[in-house]
Amino acid sequence: MNWSKDRSIALSRGCVVLFMILLAALDIGCYWAVRWFIGLRFMPWQSGVLMMVTIYLCSGFGWVLLVRLWQLLQNIRAQLVFDAQNVRLLRQNGVVLFLDRPLDALTVGGGRPLSSSVDALRTMYAERRPLYLAAADAVVPNETTVADAVKASMEALDEIFDH
Repeated sequence: MNWSKDRSIALSRGCVVLFMILLAALDIGCYWAVRWFIGLRFMPWQSGVLMMVTIYLCSGFGWVLLVRLWQLLQNIRAQLVFDAQNVRLLRQNGVVLFLDRPLDALTVGGGRPLSSSVDALRTMYAERRPLYLAAADAVVPNETTVADAVKASMEALDEIFDH
C-alpha cells in the first residue's frame, strides 16, 4: 500500500469520528454501565453517583479535545498547517516541542516526497524552520541519539511545567 499524507489525514479523521461515537455511547449509557458495575462490586449507590459525575466531567474535556482535533485536521487537510488558528489549537491542546535537528542530519528520500532530494529538503528546511520556531513552546536540540532527544524533551517539559 502506498501511504500518503491524504491517507494519514483520512485515518486520523476516522479515528476522531470513532472516538466521538464511543464517547457519545459512554455519555448515553453511563447510567446503565455504572449501575451494572456497582451491582457487580456490591458498592453503595453513592459511589455510583461519584463515578457518573467523574465520567461526565471527563467526557466534557474529551469532547473539547476531539472537536479541536477535528478542527486541526480540517485545517491540515486544507493545507493550512502553520495557520495562526492551527498554532492556537495546538497550544490549547498541549505543549508544542520543536525537535531541532540540523539539516545535514536529516534523511533524504526513503519514499518521502517532500524530501526527495537534498535541494528539496534544503528548501523545505528554510521555509519551515522559522515556522516551527515560532510555534514552539520549547526548542529541543536533536543532534545525536533518540534517547538523548527524549531526555532533552523531558527536561524541557519539566522546565515548562515547573514554571
